[in-house]
Amino acid sequence: MKIEVSIIKTKPIFNSFLAKQLLHCGNPIVDLQKNHKLRNATVFFFEETEKFIQDLKNLTAE
Repeated sequence: MKIEVSIIKTKPIFNSFLAKQLLHCGNPIVDLQKNHKLRNATVFFFEETEKFIQDLKNLTAE
């Protein structure tokens, strides 16, 4: 029996507005976690693909 494990490289996004924009561009959220440093805040984890990196550059350059 052969078991394959794939590791996905992710990038945390701490800004919910930016996370919504990245989601709107077609980048799926892989995981959500509670922000341990800020109360009532969430960390959004996206798969770090070429499209994600390009979208992030385009959105943060504005």
